[in-house]
Amino acid sequence: MRSATSIVLATILLLSLAVVAAGNETAEPYSNTSNSELIVYQDGGQAYVNITDAVQAADPGDTIRIWNGTYVEDDLSIDKTLTIIGNCSEATIIDGDGNGSVVNVTADWVNISHVAVNNSEIPDNDGGYAGIKVENADEVHIEHVRSHQNEIGIFILNSNGSGLVDVNVSNNVGGLLVVESEGISIYDGIFNSNVVAGIYTMECEDIDLVNNVISDNGYFNIAAFDASNASIVDNIIDDSDFGIFIDGCNNTLVDYNVLENHSNDGEGAGLLATNSTNTSIVNNIVYSNHDGMMVVNQSTDTLMADNIVEYNDYGITVDSSSNNTIFDNVLMYNDYGMILFEANNSSVFLNTISNSIFGTMLLDSHDTFVGSNVIKENSMGLLVDNSTETIIYYNDFMDHSYEDEIGLLLQHSDDSTIIDNFVLNNTIGMVVGDSTSCDVINNTISYNEFGLGLLNATHNNVTGNMIIENNGTVETEEGITVSGGINLVNSSANNLTENILSHNLLGLSVDEESVNNTIDYNFFIENEKQADDESDSNEWDNGSVGNYWSDNPENDAAGDGIGDQTYVINATSGAQDEYPMMHPVASAGDDLSVDEGESLSMQGEVVSAMEVLEHEWTVHDGTEEVTLSGEEISHTFDEPGDYQLTYTITAEAGLIDEDQMTVTVEDTTPPEADAGPDVSVDEGETVTFDGTGSTDNVGIVNYTWEFTIEGETVTLYGESPSHQFDEAGTYEVTLTVKDDAGNEDSDTMTANVAEPEPEGIEEEEICPALVLIPILGMFALPLMLFRRRR
Repeated sequence: MRSATSIVLATILLLSLAVVAAGNETAEPYSNTSNSELIVYQDGGQAYVNITDAVQAADPGDTIRIWNGTYVEDDLSIDKTLTIIGNCSEATIIDGDGNGSVVNVTADWVNISHVAVNNSEIPDNDGGYAGIKVENADEVHIEHVRSHQNEIGIFILNSNGSGLVDVNVSNNVGGLLVVESEGISIYDGIFNSNVVAGIYTMECEDIDLVNNVISDNGYFNIAAFDASNASIVDNIIDDSDFGIFIDGCNNTLVDYNVLENHSNDGEGAGLLATNSTNTSIVNNIVYSNHDGMMVVNQSTDTLMADNIVEYNDYGITVDSSSNNTIFDNVLMYNDYGMILFEANNSSVFLNTISNSIFGTMLLDSHDTFVGSNVIKENSMGLLVDNSTETIIYYNDFMDHSYEDEIGLLLQHSDDSTIIDNFVLNNTIGMVVGDSTSCDVINNTISYNEFGLGLLNATHNNVTGNMIIENNGTVETEEGITVSGGINLVNSSANNLTENILSHNLLGLSVDEESVNNTIDYNFFIENEKQADDESDSNEWDNGSVGNYWSDNPENDAAGDGIGDQTYVINATSGAQDEYPMMHPVASAGDDLSVDEGESLSMQGEVVSAMEVLEHEWTVHDGTEEVTLSGEEISHTFDEPGDYQLTYTITAEAGLIDEDQMTVTVEDTTPPEADAGPDVSVDEGETVTFDGTGSTDNVGIVNYTWEFTIEGETVTLYGESPSHQFDEAGTYEVTLTVKDDAGNEDSDTMTANVAEPEPEGIEEEEICPALVLIPILGMFALPLMLFRRRR
């Protein structure tokens, strides 16, 4: 018990020492053993009637407590370490009476709380007067302070480590001004209705603005000039020309803020970063501004991520700034979702951009990556203009379906790559115009009124695209009518290959001004009209292989996968495919036989001019199915029987053919005969033989029993035949069994037939009459002799 009590007391002591040490570290930089407290009270008595007298009388480290009232102080100066505490920031008022600054702090470690500071001097020009002015003083802490009707609400100049908590800085010319200071923290404050700016910093480092409400300030809610390592986090910022203005700043973090209602006669922005580097703008809600977020004037290495940007005139704008990343934002219901102008080497990916006039505009920007975005329900999804070496990868361009709305328009942009995108359900899917040396590769362009257009485009490569079910006709603003899958309008020297054009109103259309295009190895599958070419100067084959046409009749007598007749595309212009590809043909080969348990190799054969992507064999035996891959396979058949094999090939464009063969697996396993046990019987008896113990892996079809009687062979059939043996003897009986494949086996048994034993005398009952006859005969003879003598 004593030990436990000691532990508790020791713990309390250690905690007490820790609290005292922490208090001394932060609040008592000066040694003051008297720890005096001075009282300021307007009614006098034992207290000071004004603050200036109390400050002059105090020693460093003292506390001055101010009772409620209005204290008119003429440029109150705090030049020693003091703690000044009022009763209430609404009722304890320090009034500057329009002369200079209300409170001037020039000493370190000053604490001011629970007071209001009002009515500094407000000159016609900048005088630098403030409700509280902290100059060349470090670790000044201002808490629960109201500052109103001053030139500057609070002014921190060349002072480090200061903190402002729960201040209300409102209705001043300027709210909070921080200049040439480091390590300043501003938490939980209200900065409202100041004429010029709510918070204004210049040439500062390590500034933290957290959880403040900053609103309705004249020009800037927050402005930072030439600052480094500023953090603007979790603030509500609304109703000004500019919510956050960053100029010449490095390593700024703008995180989890609400930026709302910044607009004034066609200008203003929720956030504007200019000439700044390494700015991170993340997790903000940017709502109902003229410009949501702007990064301009050589601002580099900016990250804009995970922001919600809605109902702005312009959502995100990057202008004359490079190496920026716009990642995982949601932009909805803006007039213009995203504009990048002269934004080289930028990356735009994983954003959702919808319900705008222009979803995204990329103008005069080079080496830009646009990837994995969902761009939908805009008038135009993505416009790329005069932007070379752009990579547009794995985006969804969907539901741009009002009038002549376009999913993707790339124009005047050479050497660009459009790859692996999904362009679905738009009025016009994709247009490449006035561009050269672009790659349009592996895109899915489907369910649009019109799929893909090349307009005034040369030397482009269109390869491996899926262009399916584009079934409308559209007249563009230039008066050009396009329809179906792909249209070439005044576009020459392009290469179109390995595209699948399926179930479109018109597969591919080439106008008469489009010449010297190479169009081969494409797949035209069940389009309402497969193709049309009004020119006679395009190549529809490469001299040996052309295109696949689903409506081309089978006419491959040579068996080389190429049709024997040309495919006519336009009889008037003379356009034709001289080497049309035929549907691929699979051949499994002839039926085969193999002994059970042996491996069998099977070689498929293909007649096809197109690449076969997959070879597959399916083995059916009636009970299970085995699938093997490869043009040549080997398989071991363990059980005899007939096996049906299906050889299936899948070629490009999903074209499939199959053939069947049969493998007969021979039964080579002989049966095992069992003639049963030996038997013994007497002559004249019948023996029933028992072959039921015989077995076979498939089944026995014949039982033959043979034995010899007096030199003649007796043959019986069946599993259990019978025979009557009339002659005694020993008979060796051989059973031979056979299966259906002719395999056989024999076994013997012995039938022992014995003679009957000789018959012995048996006691029988003697008939009395038979006994009496000889007796009577014995007596009758003497009697007869006696009678004769008489």
